[in-house]
Amino acid sequence: MGRASSSDQGRGDLEAMLKVLTSERMEKSKVDIGHYRPLMRAILEKKDLKSREDLLKKNPTAATAELDEFGNTIFHLIVQESVNKETIMLLEQLVSEASQETLEIQNVSGLTALDIAASAGNTKAVQLFLNKNKSLLAKEIVEETEILLPVHHAALWCRKETVEYLLSVMSTDDDQDLSGNPADYALLLKMLIESNLHGIALGLLKKYPELAYPDQNYLWNVIVNTLAGKYLAFASGKKLGFWQRLIYRYIPVKDRLQDNHVAPQPLQVGSALDRKLYIVMGNALCYLVPSIKHIHDQKLMHAHALAIVRDMISKVNWTYKEAVERLKEPVLTAARLGIHEFVDEVLKAYPNSVLFYDKNGRNIFLLAVLHRKEEVFRLIHDQVASLRDYNNYVRDNKEHNILHLAGKLVPSGQVPGAALQMQRELQWFKSVKSNFSTQANSCSVHKPIIQTNSCSKSAIVDQVTNSTDQTPNNFMCNFDEPADQASSNLRFCSSNSPQLDQV
Repeated sequence: MGRASSSDQGRGDLEAMLKVLTSERMEKSKVDIGHYRPLMRAILEKKDLKSREDLLKKNPTAATAELDEFGNTIFHLIVQESVNKETIMLLEQLVSEASQETLEIQNVSGLTALDIAASAGNTKAVQLFLNKNKSLLAKEIVEETEILLPVHHAALWCRKETVEYLLSVMSTDDDQDLSGNPADYALLLKMLIESNLHGIALGLLKKYPELAYPDQNYLWNVIVNTLAGKYLAFASGKKLGFWQRLIYRYIPVKDRLQDNHVAPQPLQVGSALDRKLYIVMGNALCYLVPSIKHIHDQKLMHAHALAIVRDMISKVNWTYKEAVERLKEPVLTAARLGIHEFVDEVLKAYPNSVLFYDKNGRNIFLLAVLHRKEEVFRLIHDQVASLRDYNNYVRDNKEHNILHLAGKLVPSGQVPGAALQMQRELQWFKSVKSNFSTQANSCSVHKPIIQTNSCSKSAIVDQVTNSTDQTPNNFMCNFDEPADQASSNLRFCSSNSPQLDQV
């Protein structure tokens, strides 16, 4: 019999725990499951309002009692429904008759009805509960256990409208403000970023600037590493067509947090009247054309994500020791994924980041070459030109230099077909080689050999030998010839040629 997986073990532990908790809850609350079953069924099956009202009249204690062994009340169940006029009317009636203590009841998972309403995005129910009992916004911490607040549940499930409402209520109530416990809003910032609610996350960061400092944010490393891996949150990770790029470049974007418009750089708007007309036209297009609205929202998200990265990184006076501990992993991840905006912000905050290496001895520049990230390549080439001739900077742990890495075949979904991918690989190698011709000459690096096991499969390999006589001339690829002609030479390739490990 095979060994049980960790997930199976986790599920088994959860089931055992729930057996204990539900048994204890039934004994404590004297739950009569059969008595309330028709009412629960009517709620869950979304029967008409009159049927549910009739059942409530027959069971007057249902508004205050626990209906099942999990400790759920009628409020826990009803807020999970889709928001409609009838349900809200019933909920208003029930909330008006309920006591504050009833709304504070937590089920065996520690969730109040407000928590479930927040996670379901039922903002109207959230409003009704808070109008009745505002203390539901906070929870008592038992034995230092991490307790999620309603705003955390809304952020976790990406409920933007509910998060904004909860934060607005908390900002006007000093007793319920998150600043009482820094860990609460550090966790909230992390959840907002994970749920792609970057605009709200940036607003939270502006309101609580201490979140940008590693010594005051216990989740700083987690947050920055998360951002480094979210390539779609940045402009460099979004592949657009010609017309989409044009619209993206010129569409005006309003930053609601600062109440101003981020005007695109390429377009020079003259007078204040022209600028206002330009913004109005942009907003009208967003309203009338959904595809333009989508591009606008993408551009706004990219701006917010970049602003978060800038705030989190630029405010710290970095030392090498601290930068290695906190910046090394995210900047190398960003380099692999081609997020040049992230790499640029790290280099501005700490230029010596160019000296960070991964476990294979590859720095930002080598990773950019290996993974074909042109923008990162250009960025590093421009900023660290003085280092590019150092042997220890352009070689990894296996003594592979930049031409070895440029010659490796990297599977790409951007180029359809083996021949076109071959053309792209040749162009990439020539670009790297032309920038580092001095390095190529000093390493006795020969021109790459093109190898294939069949006519439909190709690879670029880099033959490094001590003598040019060891390289079979009939396998040499002339990089001075056009790329399409080089592609036709695939038929001369041999499967016996040496080849570096593919990435």
